[in-house]
Amino acid sequence: MEPVVAPTAYLPSIAYMTQVIRSDRVIIDIHEHYVKQTCRNRATIGSANGKLSLIIPVKKVLGNHTPVTAIETDNAQRWQIHHWRAIESAYRSSPYFLYYKDDFHYLYNKSSTFLVNFNTDLFRLICKLAGIDIRFSLSERYMTPGSYGRDLRCGLSTDLADGRPAEPYSQVFQHKFGFIANLSVIDLLFNIGPETRAYLERQSLSKKL
Repeated sequence: MEPVVAPTAYLPSIAYMTQVIRSDRVIIDIHEHYVKQTCRNRATIGSANGKLSLIIPVKKVLGNHTPVTAIETDNAQRWQIHHWRAIESAYRSSPYFLYYKDDFHYLYNKSSTFLVNFNTDLFRLICKLAGIDIRFSLSERYMTPGSYGRDLRCGLSTDLADGRPAEPYSQVFQHKFGFIANLSVIDLLFNIGPETRAYLERQSLSKKL
């Protein structure tokens, strides 16, 4: 295993978790310039209408050169309420939603000002519930490309489902849409619960991110 540099991610995808679970140390770069329309503030879940994007509205207080650590969430849009309702609607009938919902609901009811803080709280919770022991830290400075292990910041900015074989598992709306690969890891957690870690460890790493 080798260390990696990864972007902060909102409800990280299965591809993201497949990458970081194989690393002996993960540094989440919070001093890079914020990149819009990426995993940093958006996630995809499986809903009754198919894929559903959950996007955290943000405020770039320093314009286009705002570092991730300074990105604020736009709470005037009540996004936490809307996102939780969408998650509850999508997964209330999944096998393990009742086991984990209170922990997630707590975070979605908790006041949050900075994107990094909310993402990190969710990441810690997901790792705890899935029994994933990842040694990770937030960067103290911008991590120059090539300076530290594998760099996942660019590849994980986009959807990795295309071209990435994935082992199917039972999903709530699979009878309507078939299996949908590379949703947020919470899709995995709510559907297969304690098997989440083993599933991630079985997946193949993509040769090119």
